[in-house]
Amino acid sequence: MSQPEEIVSAKHQNKDSSKALDSENTDSNANRELLIKEALELTDDLRLILQFLKVEKRSVQTMENENKYLQEYVGNLMASGKIES
Repeated sequence: MSQPEEIVSAKHQNKDSSKALDSENTDSNANRELLIKEALELTDDLRLILQFLKVEKRSVQTMENENKYLQEYVGNLMASGKIES
C-alpha cells in the first residue's frame, strides 16, 4: 500500500498537471475567442464589400442602359442627318 506522503505527492502532481491543463484550456479558449472575433469582423467586412458591389452593379447597369439610349439617339441623329443632306 502507498504511504501517505506518496499519495499527497501524487495528488499535488495531479493538481499541478490539472492547473497546466486549465492554463492550456484558458489559452485555447482565449485563442478561440480571438479567432471567432476575427472571423466575425471579416464576415462584417465581406458584407460591406458585397453591399458596395451590389450598389456599383446597379450603377453600372444604369450607365449601360443610358449608353445604349445615347448610342441609339446618336445613330438616329446621324441617320436623319444623312437623309436631309
